[in-house]
Amino acid sequence: MRSGREWAALLLGVALLSGCDSVEPVVTDPLDAEALERHLEFLADDSLYGRGAASIYERRAAEYVRDEFASYGLDPGAGDYFQEFSFGGGQSQNVVGVLPGAGSLGSQWVIVGAHYDHLGWNQVTPDSIEIFNGADDNASGTAMLLELARLLSHYFTDGEGAGRDRRSIMFHAYGAEEEGLVGSIYFCNNPTLTFDNIAAMVDLDMVGRLRGDVLIVNGAAAVPAWEPVLRAANSGSLELAFRDDRLYGSDHVCFHQSGRPAIMLFTGLHGEYHTAADDVWLINMAGMLRIGGLAAGVVQQVATDPDWTP
Repeated sequence: MRSGREWAALLLGVALLSGCDSVEPVVTDPLDAEALERHLEFLADDSLYGRGAASIYERRAAEYVRDEFASYGLDPGAGDYFQEFSFGGGQSQNVVGVLPGAGSLGSQWVIVGAHYDHLGWNQVTPDSIEIFNGADDNASGTAMLLELARLLSHYFTDGEGAGRDRRSIMFHAYGAEEEGLVGSIYFCNNPTLTFDNIAAMVDLDMVGRLRGDVLIVNGAAAVPAWEPVLRAANSGSLELAFRDDRLYGSDHVCFHQSGRPAIMLFTGLHGEYHTAADDVWLINMAGMLRIGGLAAGVVQQVATDPDWTP
């Protein structure tokens, strides 16, 4: 695992290569690279056997997310952080944590979501198995979700954002996404908040393989207010590709279909997608830090802007 100093040097190198003189975080502190790597290493380890929906290994991943949410001081957003549900393949759960808002905006919500399940494992021969670790799909999005929860909780509770009027932020880790977006659809049909009070939803799905500086943003075309927010948070370091020719099948879809302004951040498909080769060593950590910085800026801005009108 790289040290914090090594990651800072790596980020500086990325900035210089992209023509920037310095790396300026969009919130008080930058994302913690070591925390991102720790989350990735846990979620995409062979010991979780691919986090298959309804398995004990998916449940262990959910418990990890729950414990992290609790350690950041987030309130439970459903039961004991778990929103349990049944589907054709068994029992699963969403993990829901809440950072309460404040002031005149506090009754409105910004949702940040990512699915944490993957494809599980296959018996190849009587003596061998293949494990679909899903480092990019979607340990990357879950790791970023956790780090944003930590960072924004600190920023709005103890940092420069403390005391500001702000929308409440709800962090969602969805189960059973690989079975047909089951977890997010269940939440949309059984919300633990007033659904019409959702001001925005940001979905993090496969954000670990940045190539050529291109970050795909899906869903923004339906809401003109998204583009200036995204460009302001970006500060020119990423090439934003607004692609709405088709709505990618991910957890933002049910929010979009229900009339809520929802976007998906995505670094694109690749040859390891849905194969046993989607492992941590292929993750572009420097790219994840840049995307995470943009996502933090977007959530921060939408949460505090009284003029946000989707």
